Amino acid sequence: MTYRNFLLPVLGALVMTLSGFAQTGVEARVPFDFHVGKAVFPAGTYRVKFGEPAGAVLVRSMEGKGAAIVITNGLSPAKEQVCRLVFHQYGNVFYLNQVWGPDGGGRQLIPTAAERETAMAAVRSARIDVAANIHK
Repeated sequence: MTYRNFLLPVLGALVMTLSGFAQTGVEARVPFDFHVGKAVFPAGTYRVKFGEPAGAVLVRSMEGKGAAIVITNGLSPAKEQVCRLVFHQYGNVFYLNQVWGPDGGGRQLIPTAAERETAMAAVRSARIDVAANIHK
């Protein structure tokens, strides 16, 4: 198999995956480094989009510092329709936990083994909400 024959299907699958994400998402300035799945992102501005297949969430740095696609679980609609990112803080380590969109719907990330281990070893923990804006 040639390099070209391998690369074209991979690029096609990537385009199909990314085209399944909603055009509307949320954008937030995160003031600390944080984990999404197995990836670690530096503080900065991030755009988050909900996608298909159902449950997928795309987190992308607006400064070109990376992107991640993670599978999530749905949350019951919130009474207040406030766009936000919710983080779990364990000491000085942060994990993205929830994403709330403009329609009041939310998605919860599935904790990784690393997050569960960090949580068990943590002396203190907190929930941190970061306000987000609608992005079209």
